Amino acid sequence: MTKVNDVVKQNGIAIFEGMLDGLRTALAEGVVIGTGTDSACTYVTHYSLWRELDYLVRFGGMTPAQALHAATQTNADILGWGEITGRVEEGFAADLVVVDANPLESFRNLSAPHMVIARGHLIEEPAFETLDELDVVLDGI
Repeated sequence: MTKVNDVVKQNGIAIFEGMLDGLRTALAEGVVIGTGTDSACTYVTHYSLWRELDYLVRFGGMTPAQALHAATQTNADILGWGEITGRVEEGFAADLVVVDANPLESFRNLSAPHMVIARGHLIEEPAFETLDELDVVLDGI
């Protein structure tokens, strides 16, 4: 576990609220929003980008479609790669995640992929380590 004390936790809450205020202001002003995990931060894991998408919807005011678009086509456009990737369309490079249910109904559906196609290689039943104790805490948000 992270061994975060109460001071660090309260600081994290303050930062989270500030980030949400900034997000809401940016959305209201029409600023382009992309996504990323900041996985070097406490309570942020490499395997849970779906949580960021969920938070953008639940706390930030984006629709599920806007959040998913931010993670795909918008990110590609921000990086200057929008002409080669960021969408599932003929002629574009795309990594794909195959899940049981529509992620637009719940981004948690992205948490258990059955297949991944990355750089043209099929990975069936991908496995990755999770931090179960941390996930319980994050599930409570």
